[in-house]
Amino acid sequence: MTRALYRYLPPLRWRKRATLMDFREAFYGAVIDGENPLAGEIRDSCVQQMHAALPDRKDLWDKLTPNYNPGCKRVLISDDYYPTLARENVRLETRPISKLNETGIQVEGSEEEYDLVVCATGFQTLEFMHPIELYGKGGRALSDIWKTGARAFKGVTVQDLPNFGMLYGPNTNLGHNSIILMIEAQSRYINALVKPVLEARRQGTRLSLSPKQSSLDEYNDAVQKILKNSSFADPGCNSW
Repeated sequence: MTRALYRYLPPLRWRKRATLMDFREAFYGAVIDGENPLAGEIRDSCVQQMHAALPDRKDLWDKLTPNYNPGCKRVLISDDYYPTLARENVRLETRPISKLNETGIQVEGSEEEYDLVVCATGFQTLEFMHPIELYGKGGRALSDIWKTGARAFKGVTVQDLPNFGMLYGPNTNLGHNSIILMIEAQSRYINALVKPVLEARRQGTRLSLSPKQSSLDEYNDAVQKILKNSSFADPGCNSW
């Protein structure tokens, strides 16, 4: 029934999507400021849910209570996370892994045997464009431009890399909503850059577009000013 309504009454589908976006966007205040009242409400709510789902597992309370502000890592919206940890066939292991061998996993102080080990260790989140090598003006490499940290104007264009644009660049990720919204905006920005370059080519001329260093610095300073109080800058945060 729901699918039929969405199919034949598109405004309902649009409203549903907008509601989901608004709900997730409401987390922005908590992510960008750890002292925001909403951040406190989120912490209290999570602790209450944990105590309700694991009333007899105080041994897990400390392990499951983060020492960083909400938003440092992906916000998990779930009603079965805590109950899963309460199951008899589930055990939470937080000790560091020493190594994997033929029979299982060694952690500090013990060794466990397993029939199957699934590795989900992520990727190089701070190595933008890795392992692609790009070179711009004067043969300058992107790795050299970003040797003190990745920066890009609007997260899309980079100084000394003419007619270059990227999606999902520095400071365009977010921890409270969908990255698709960011990519859509970046796509429109890149399309606006491509059009004049192609027009110049049709006229038999050349056009080189890249951000001014002053504009890039001003933009990045504004971004860093906002981020300095965010969950990502929390001393207890160790995340992408």
